Amino acid sequence: MPNPLFQSAGANLALTGAAPRERWGSPRSRHATACLPGVDGVLVARHGIGERLIHGEGYLQASGATAAAAYQALLAALRTRQSAVGRQIGTYTDAAGAAHGDCLLTAYEPASAIQTSAAPAGGSIVARVAVRYVVLQQLPD
Repeated sequence: MPNPLFQSAGANLALTGAAPRERWGSPRSRHATACLPGVDGVLVARHGIGERLIHGEGYLQASGATAAAAYQALLAALRTRQSAVGRQIGTYTDAAGAAHGDCLLTAYEPASAIQTSAAPAGGSIVARVAVRYVVLQQLPD
């Protein structure tokens, strides 16, 4: 399964590095209602389809020669993704590999404490954190 990506202004950010999960919200109805005096019910004026929210989660990880280096690399990767929040309209590529245009990354945050794992014989140390993100799709497809 591919990892979800957010692409805008030349940046190509993998939102998770492992175990991506998504929850696709329903497109929002855009409508207005009005009550008429003496008439039961309401008048509904439809104004088309609104936005959809896509909630995602997974794990972000980074490696380094020491635990401190892995931790610092993970913090840098987390901050890079957080700096994209609310900045540009872009393309969201979901966990199935399908691209969706006119999207905005509206939130990206850690969902757990950062953990580091011991390196296998001579390998790098890995730092890992669970993350959650929200993408707003302006015009649901």
